[in-house]
Parts: sequence; C-alpha cells; structure tokens
Amino acid sequence: MNRLNRRLFLQHVAMLSASTAGLTLLSSACGLLPYRPTRVPRIGYLAPGPRESRTEFVDAFLAGMRDLGYVEGQTISIDWRFTPAGSDARFPELAADLVRLPVDVIVTSATLASRAARQATSTIPIVAAGVAWPVETGLVASLARPGGNLTALSANAVGLATKHVELIRDVVPGLSRAAVLVDTTNPANDVEWDEISVATEQVGVRADRIDLRLADDLEAAFDAIVSRRTDAFIDAQNPLLLPVRDRFAALAQQHQLPGWSPAETTWCRVS
Repeated sequence: MNRLNRRLFLQHVAMLSASTAGLTLLSSACGLLPYRPTRVPRIGYLAPGPRESRTEFVDAFLAGMRDLGYVEGQTISIDWRFTPAGSDARFPELAADLVRLPVDVIVTSATLASRAARQATSTIPIVAAGVAWPVETGLVASLARPGGNLTALSANAVGLATKHVELIRDVVPGLSRAAVLVDTTNPANDVEWDEISVATEQVGVRADRIDLRLADDLEAAFDAIVSRRTDAFIDAQNPLLLPVRDRFAALAQQHQLPGWSPAETTWCRVS
C-alpha cells in the first residue's frame, strides 16, 4: 500500500471510530433520559341522550374513527356526555365540563349541543354533525366559510321541507290540514316551522303548530292533534323526541294518524 492510500485508509478508520464512539455515547445518554409516551388525543362527544337512544349514531361514529385508524382506549380517548332522557337543559353544563378537562376537539350532534359547545369555548375546535339550519341559527357565518372554531354538516337543504310536505300529501290523499310538532327550546325548529308553513301554503294545506318543550309533552301533543281533527302530522326534526321514538310510533298507531318524523326515521302509514 503506498503512502497516499495508507493515509486515506487511516483517515477513514479514524472517522469510523469517532462515529461509533459518538453513537455509543448518544445511546448511553438516551438511556438516562425519562421516557415520554406519545400523547393520546382526547375527544369530547356531546349529544342528546340517553346514550342508549343514540346507539346507531355512536356506533357509526366509532366505526368511522376506526376506519381512520383511531380506536377508543388505544389511539384516542373519548369523554362521552349525554343529556338525560327527553331533556336538553344540561347542554351548557356538560359543554363547560368538556372544556374544563380539557379536550382537544368537541364532536356534537344536534343544534342545541352545538350551540352550547360554541358558547363554552372559542378556541377548542368543534365538529358539529347533523345540525339543522347552522347559518340561520347563527352557528356558522356561511356554509362556504363557517368562521370561528366550529364546522358543521347541515341536515337541511332549501326545498327539503317542500319535499316532505309533497310526500305526505301523496301518502294521505285529500290532505287539507297537518299538525307540525315544534320544539320551542330549539331555534332550528323555528326556522323549520317557517319552511314548512311556506311549503304547506304553496300546496293548499293548512299547518297547525303544536309546541313541545319536553319529551313528556308528547301525549298532550297528540291529544291536541286529534282534537283539531288534523289529517296527518309532521315532526319539525326534533332531537328531543329521539329517546321516546317507540312511544311516538305507538301514539301515531293508537290515534290512526299518518305522518313523518326523523325521530322514527320512517313514514308512519296507518291503514
């Protein structure tokens, strides 16, 4: 080996030795550092309750998260918050509880839950699924540019109320009068009532507004519908009635009243 080659060889050996020593030193130092596990994202879930009444929504949410690689108890943590059956009054309290934890993001279902979450925080991101009239109720500035910390999937579209009225008219030949169930505590229901009123007027059907505040008002509402001799009913998309949807369907059958309700997710056709 000539002098030049021997010099290059010794340089390479020295460099390799230095690198090996450095790696060994770094490895030793890492062993002295405390281990910090990767932080698991924390999600707050806020919806009308009880949870048992929303099984299909919860299962769909969890399935969608799994499709994206997020598994509860493993790669994500979920703090579930549901209101008591038939009452949405505790939404502000439950939303504030999630903010205090705090969570990294809040997932909401229904307009009142979304409004409570937005009032509770202006910094934690809020994903609102299935809210009614998000622009009209002030949840977002516009569908194209929501603004703020909330983004929503709207459950409504212009002209949808007209389609509901047209469909129920087809189901009930000679329809002249329809009762509309409205939750007075939900601002989205007021917007829905306005839409239904316009739609029924366009097809020559009289709309009678029946107000609800609690799920327990359902029996009295059906009594009012019967006393007014209406031909059918329309539910103005009331999440309030989801926990009592079986009772809702039973009352419709009992009074032989056809109608439509998203709480039952079917048309009630009485022969």
